[in-house]
Order: sequence, then C-alpha cells, then structure tokens
Amino acid sequence: MSNISRLTSLAAAGAGGETEQYIAIACSGTVSDLRNSLVVIPWSKSDGFGDYQVIPASSTAPPNRPATYGRVAWSKDGGAILFTHFDAPLISAYAFNSGAIGAKYGNPSSTPPGSSASGMAFNPAGSRIALGTNSTASGGANSVCAYLWSDSSGFGSRAGTNFTSGVEPRSLAWSPTGNWVGATSTRPKAVRWTGSAFGTYDEILQNDAIYDVSWNPTGDYVAFAQYKIYGGNPANLLRRLVILEWDDTTGFGANVSRNLNDGTSLHKGVRWSPDNKSIVLAGATAPYVKAFAWDNDTGVVGPALPNTAATTGIVANYVNFNTAGDVVFVGLNNSKLIAAYEYDSTTGFGAKYDDPDLTGFPTSGPYASGIDYKDFG
Repeated sequence: MSNISRLTSLAAAGAGGETEQYIAIACSGTVSDLRNSLVVIPWSKSDGFGDYQVIPASSTAPPNRPATYGRVAWSKDGGAILFTHFDAPLISAYAFNSGAIGAKYGNPSSTPPGSSASGMAFNPAGSRIALGTNSTASGGANSVCAYLWSDSSGFGSRAGTNFTSGVEPRSLAWSPTGNWVGATSTRPKAVRWTGSAFGTYDEILQNDAIYDVSWNPTGDYVAFAQYKIYGGNPANLLRRLVILEWDDTTGFGANVSRNLNDGTSLHKGVRWSPDNKSIVLAGATAPYVKAFAWDNDTGVVGPALPNTAATTGIVANYVNFNTAGDVVFVGLNNSKLIAAYEYDSTTGFGAKYDDPDLTGFPTSGPYASGIDYKDFG
C-alpha cells in the first residue's frame, strides 16, 4: 500500500470508516525468489484488495520457502508476521510496521527438531507460538513444541517438546482458554498445555487424514477438516467433517459429526463463523468452498447454505473470516493466491470480490498454503 493510500485509509478509519486490515499469505511451491515466500495485501470491505507487497530487498530473505502445508500468523499486536518453512530453523519472523514488511527477526536460539514445519498458532495471550514439525525423534513420533514470543524481542525459550504419534501436524489451534493445542494428524488430537510445557494428549482413534482444526468461539466444540480415508472407521467414510464436544478439563466428548453424504469432498480447511452460527469448509473438489448452518445449543450441523455463485475454480487450501464475519477469505492452490466472498451466516455466500492485482508476481509455481487476516482496529 502506498503512503498516500495508507494515510487515506487511516483518515477514513478515524472518521468512522473502516479500520486498517491486511491479509498475510505463506506461498509454497516453486518460489525461485524467496522474498515471494511472504505476501501481504491490504484489505477493506468497501474496496476489496489493495496493492500487494513481498519481503523487501532491504530485509534478509528467509532460508527456504514455506513447507507444503506451511502456515502464516500475525502476532497478537500485529507487529510481526511468522511463517513455517522447510529446513532449519523451520520458522521465520518479520517485523510489520506502518503498513510495511520490515526486518527479519533473529532465528530461535534453540532450533526446533525436524526438517520441516507446517502447523503454527499463537496462544490467545499472544505470548506463545506453537509449532508442528516432522521430527523423527522418539521412535519416529512427531513433534509439537512452543516458543515464547514478543514483538519487541522475538523468539524466546522453547518449551519442552511433546512427541505425538501420527504424521507431521499440518495445522494447530489453541483452545480459547489457552489450555490446549489442537493438532491435525492421522487422527484428531489435542495436547494439554500446563503453562510452561506440554503434557498429556487426547485423541480420537480413527485412521484418517486430518488437515485443519478450529475451535468454535465459545470453546465447547472443536472441528477437524478431513481429507481422505485410510481405511479407518467406515462410519466416517462420508463425513469429511469431524465435530467433537469439548471440555477443557477432560478433553474430547461426544462425536456430533454430520454425515455430509459427499464422499468426494476432500476438505483442507475449516472455520466457524465469528457469530457461532455456521461452519465454512475449504477443499479440493467443486464448489471448493461450502458452508453449513450450526446450532450451538443442540450441537447439530444444519443444512448446507447456498454455494458461491462464482466458484474459485481452484482447489481451496485454507479459509478465514474478517472480524465482522461478513467476508470469507480463501487461500488458493495456484498463483492467484487468494479469493474473497461476501458472506452471511444465515444466507451463505454472496458476491465474489475482484481478484487482487498481482502484476509482477510469478504466474506459475507459488500457491497459498496458509493465510491469516489482521484487523488493526
């Protein structure tokens, strides 16, 4: 965003208009210039996408591109953007100030185990960043670890690593209380956080591929996006969306998943709407983004909401909402990177916004593996 554009948007915000908002995108695939590993695009509901930026020449480039399922996250105060990638140190962080990507933070002093990292998430307080890696330590198990974080000093000490069975966690999410970390693997998992280290974990014993995890806003249900079946419980064959009751003391409760009667859907992303009235899924088959009504009082997944009038036409890797919940952002599996739709949790998807102008960005190779939205208020 140019200085003039940014000042205009800030003036509008001060006059009762929109706040300053941005989308961060982790770009996986063929990224010949590693500065294209991170893309930031300003956003407004009235004007859509603004001018994109990548890591500037004045900043140190990351050591490698984001992993195949690399994630990106804004720090709580928005002063930093972090993303996961192949090869040590598996995670990189960049300052963000005055609407621009800034200097690269120093690497963690204690490198996480493994050769790549995918899942990543900040705790609600913004003081810890959890990381999922492909570590083969402890008899071939995989790793979830956590670092202290502050925007002023960057990475702090690493918490004791908790090793879990299954594959590399593709996605992580902290519970709203900050007492658990949900992890995706060959089965739904949640790892207890003691305040300084990881403890025991709870899991649902089904041999299925889980790609994303999301707690509902009230923290009493947790959803997992299911991609494919590896011969686990036949009752789960058509679900593709696992929803479990959640108790912050005892962990997973009753399985209230709804059979979607859609055996071809391969889901890669899931998010609850901010008003807790619907669930949105991103996936690998048309219409690529879909939504279902949700009744939190009864724990029942309701009917499918109307689909998008104009589909992405492209595999959707990830999904997120704006603060108000009236816009859905979709990470795309090609160099278009991202799409946005008007959204209502009762009536479903509305009009599609114009694609961002990515003139100068590579037209083949990179794709959005992870996206994150930040509203600076």
